[in-house]
Amino acid sequence: MYRIFKQLVDKGYDPAEALYAAFFQTHQTDEIPTSMGAQEFHRQMSYGLIEALNMVETVTKEFLKPFRKSLAPHNTIENCLDPIRMLKHAGTHPGNEAPSLKQRLHFEAHRQLGIALQIFSIEKNDPKLGVSEDLEQIDALSQERLFTSEESRDLWVVGLKDLKQQKKVVGVEFFPDEETATRLKKRTYPHILSTDGEMLMCRVVHAHGETFIIYVDSRYKSPFSTLLKLERGRTLSDRRGSKYVVVGTERNGRLHQATRQDAERFASYVKEILWKEPLLPREDISSENPHRNVDYWDCKIIGVFCRHLGSRTIAGPTELLITTIQDFLNENHARSETNHFLYRSKQIDDVLCKIWFPNTGDRYTDIPTFLSPHYGVNWDSPKTHRRLRRWRINQI
Repeated sequence: MYRIFKQLVDKGYDPAEALYAAFFQTHQTDEIPTSMGAQEFHRQMSYGLIEALNMVETVTKEFLKPFRKSLAPHNTIENCLDPIRMLKHAGTHPGNEAPSLKQRLHFEAHRQLGIALQIFSIEKNDPKLGVSEDLEQIDALSQERLFTSEESRDLWVVGLKDLKQQKKVVGVEFFPDEETATRLKKRTYPHILSTDGEMLMCRVVHAHGETFIIYVDSRYKSPFSTLLKLERGRTLSDRRGSKYVVVGTERNGRLHQATRQDAERFASYVKEILWKEPLLPREDISSENPHRNVDYWDCKIIGVFCRHLGSRTIAGPTELLITTIQDFLNENHARSETNHFLYRSKQIDDVLCKIWFPNTGDRYTDIPTFLSPHYGVNWDSPKTHRRLRRWRINQI
């Protein structure tokens, strides 16, 4: 890409036009219209570089903070949001004997530009605006077909964590308000620790003589979540994703904590009532998730949401997760890989660290000109894993 760009600039082309032409000559795709124009391409790539900077900063700050100083970006790259200058940094090889600082600049220019190009391609193939419109319509369909609009429940939910089981939530109690919930601590057992309570605004579903109390959890997929999923070799079935947490069932005016069997019955009802045109279920053909923890549990409905644009129909991949309140609380409070923070951390350790912050060239053996950026963190070291684990546990 840089070679084509430089040739065109040497012939007198405007740098923005040369960048645009270099992209299309190296990225053959029918999904991206050539009518976009050089200035719009430059603008969107600048936005991609902003996103790339935020992603790298988020990973180092929220998941790898004990090594944040070692992973700090080169100042030039940290401040560069112009794709033309970034391409020049990436395309100009400093030489094998160059100082380590120049080698880091060269690598990070490649990294930031690579992330920005991925973000650009994702946005062109499945724009965020279209995804948000689909999610809005899916929620409207759920209100129309599934939930009772005249009813809701405000519940103060308290999970009970077992200190002997990595602080897993082993029980749940419900209260009308925080003041009533605080009395719970007076009658807990020594080996049980109550979590801080959470007030959940829940929806109501009446189904085949049962009443289900449901908390709808937002599952907005950030650009980073989308990118990480692609780096892991997974499909983007959940960009239009949502999660229904079955808090409990009401019988004879009393609320009972939901079991997994309750959640499975509710999932069957949801598929029967909600998943009709324009929501269409499909068979789940995705491979097994290698990072899924054995204690994690949910039901999943996979399909597409059909949006009609004139004579075209866009079938956006859609995913609905259904779980129980106890499993949901464990995602947030347990100190095992059931916890979503630790689950995401493991994905970053296994996939991103050696790509974004390589200590060796293991992931770049097919690039003969690869120069080490000298980050100095051995991602295979048990000592590194222990240090990260201790810090992450303290964040929960």
